[in-house]
Amino acid sequence: MKGLKILFVLIVLGFFTSCEIIQETRFNPDGSGVYSLGINMSGKGTGGSVTPTLGGEAKSEIDTLIVFSDFLESKKDSIAKLSKEEQEKLKALKDFSVYMKSDSVNKDFKVKINYNFKDLKDLDTFSDKLENLETQNGDLAKMSSGAVGKENLDLNSLYDINFSQNKFSLKAKPEALAEFEKKDKKAENDSIPKEFADIIKIKMRYVFPYKIKSVSNKKAEIIEDSKGIEIKGNILDIGKDPRFFETEVEFFK
Repeated sequence: MKGLKILFVLIVLGFFTSCEIIQETRFNPDGSGVYSLGINMSGKGTGGSVTPTLGGEAKSEIDTLIVFSDFLESKKDSIAKLSKEEQEKLKALKDFSVYMKSDSVNKDFKVKINYNFKDLKDLDTFSDKLENLETQNGDLAKMSSGAVGKENLDLNSLYDINFSQNKFSLKAKPEALAEFEKKDKKAENDSIPKEFADIIKIKMRYVFPYKIKSVSNKKAEIIEDSKGIEIKGNILDIGKDPRFFETEVEFFK
């Protein structure tokens, strides 16, 4: 979590008054679904523009959706001329879409990456495939994937996820716990002034095709007509506890 903390403290203190990181996983009955990773930032409303630049030219507004399956289809002739390795990297992006909205007047910036996964094993490949997105030539793709880089934000990669008709569970991976124990936690926590901790918030949402009977994590809020949960906290609290998001959910049969 150290990279996440330092990166977003610099961003928020430099330009913004709030930063919200939202991860949402929506499951279908067969175990497939959509995983979304996004950032919402709101600005101070004064001073210079905080809108990112594309190709060196400042833009006052950006409102764009890239669907990579459509992009790959439109560029299939050019892609066919690439090496087999490069073709495979591009084809791995077919289940991604990227939405970005930036408004320099209201000092708002939003970016969201969606990934259609086939099963839990496929969901676990999100971070690796995101690396391919970061290497593509499009300025928007580079900017959006860089904003939600896997080293900082893919918290799903730190947990073992299980989902069935009867229950859902989220448990910290042993390797994540071991890495946490090795860290100098005092130095890491001191890297964020406590008065700024609430500026950077993280939400984890899981939405199911079944109604919820019980939830073990007392911090979880039941949402979506009793078919989803949301667990949220500030970056300092989450950084202190690698089990912060752990939970078990039981469904009505």
